[in-house]
Amino acid sequence: MLNQPTRRPRLTKTTFLSILAITGVVITAAFFRADAGANQPVNTTVAGTWSSIETGGADLVSFMSDGRMIYSIPALIHGGNAPKDVLLSGLAHGEWIQTGTHEFAYTAFALNSTLSVAFTRYVKVNATLNLNDTSGELTQTWTISVFFPDGTLDVSFQGPTRVFKRIVAGQ
Repeated sequence: MLNQPTRRPRLTKTTFLSILAITGVVITAAFFRADAGANQPVNTTVAGTWSSIETGGADLVSFMSDGRMIYSIPALIHGGNAPKDVLLSGLAHGEWIQTGTHEFAYTAFALNSTLSVAFTRYVKVNATLNLNDTSGELTQTWTISVFFPDGTLDVSFQGPTRVFKRIVAGQ
């Protein structure tokens, strides 16, 4: 017993291969877990960017997860026959909330101008949204109210129903 070897026991080939196999399984599982659902939309909320290209118009809207939104609508609203009466619309900015299981609402504002006057109208948009989470479609019904710079209502009307598709990165 005085002359016992001071070396550690050697790993056997079977023990080494077992450790290697377990390590491989753990690393593979971690990669699959990290990639599960990668780049897949969250279908229970409107958060994300949506596109609607239909007869009579095209819209882009982005709903941020914190309740803010930006709406882009190419708009040429003719107020008369002269080019100076064409109203141009900027981006609409607003806030959105969830009102039901697949129902949402937002209020957004945009500014109008003409070719010669920088600020001619203030546009308020109130909308309700219904999310079809299986098809990834969002249906919008909305009311548009246009105000003069002094706050007087110029016109209010129901906008056309729009159907949006979720934009998914890489598709």
